[in-house]
Amino acid sequence: MSLFSYSYIRRKFNSGLNRFSRKREHAYVLGLPYEVQLVPTNACNLRCKSCPKTYYNTDNRHLAPEAYDRVKKELFPHIRILDLQGLGEPLLSPLFPQMVEDAYHHGIKIRFVSNATKFTPFLMKRLVECGADVTISLDGACAETHEDARPGAGFSLILNVMEEFRSLKNQFKSSDFHLSINTVVTKRNVYELEAILDLGIRHQITAFSLINPGVGDRKDDYALSVIAHYPELFSEQLNKLIPKAQAHSIILQYPYLKKTTEQNLNSPGTEKVKPLSDQRLFPGKCFDPWRLTYIDVDGWVRPCCRAIWIGMGNIMEKPFREIWNDAPYKELRRYVNSNNPPDFCRTCTLFWGITRGNELYMEDLEKRGIELSPPPFIGLRDNAHKG
Repeated sequence: MSLFSYSYIRRKFNSGLNRFSRKREHAYVLGLPYEVQLVPTNACNLRCKSCPKTYYNTDNRHLAPEAYDRVKKELFPHIRILDLQGLGEPLLSPLFPQMVEDAYHHGIKIRFVSNATKFTPFLMKRLVECGADVTISLDGACAETHEDARPGAGFSLILNVMEEFRSLKNQFKSSDFHLSINTVVTKRNVYELEAILDLGIRHQITAFSLINPGVGDRKDDYALSVIAHYPELFSEQLNKLIPKAQAHSIILQYPYLKKTTEQNLNSPGTEKVKPLSDQRLFPGKCFDPWRLTYIDVDGWVRPCCRAIWIGMGNIMEKPFREIWNDAPYKELRRYVNSNNPPDFCRTCTLFWGITRGNELYMEDLEKRGIELSPPPFIGLRDNAHKG
């Protein structure tokens, strides 16, 4: 049996064990996660208006080589997806090219989101050859809108990068490489969403993700313009986007916002949002604690990208297998889909999370007179690095 066949069977077996525990929502998971969200760097060359790095104190560190070696040794033989992400631009990491090569040679799918300012011709060619999934952050259909939201991110440069990826994909006739667009939606750019989708169609994108930015307690002009405050405007634009995305076989992903989604449940790539029942207070269920793990630059294991101040354990101190089924992870799995989820789940902005991407969902519950119990304590906060 070839090494590739053995690795494939091992990953399939691990995924099957994982799926068994996930469907039953067991606190103890048989099998390791099949996706790792690994932070290549916390550094970024931009200060975007939607990003916590612009408004809060964060560090600027690259992934420690010894932490990467642990991840590669303990998890690469089992996982199927390597998502290179975090509060930074992944291409700034000195380890980024090596991570791409290592993932490719292990038969792992590479995914990441980029501001598209640091691509080189060689790297772009290699990413297409490796069949990576590359997502470009694009917050406007014109230079004025995009560069206002992301100062320093040249709009024309992004278009050039997307065109080069399109050309390379066609040149290599690659069916594994996928280019997608992420757009952080606000009142400022909501009327440009259809034009952004048109740009994506021109450059043969696979998916178009609309993001409701998490702004926490911020009250600046940008924070007050986030689309969660304007669900009617969002719904109006969705009615235009959905049929166009369907016509071009583009996956359209978007958050569940009040008065928005009930009439738009059947867009491709999104799960149907079930109406609230007497049993469930939240519109969705999250399975991240079973299917993936998030590993920071210093080896700290986090629940997900929305809980970067929560430590579940450190791979520099104990094997990942022990962390994966240790007490913090078990507690998270018991509570995440209950009516008393952890605090970081209650304000989630991810469209597959329990709020379906609506950071303000708790406010909706309060307006309905529903008061939740104090959230459970999850993780090792006192030992976790906040960054």
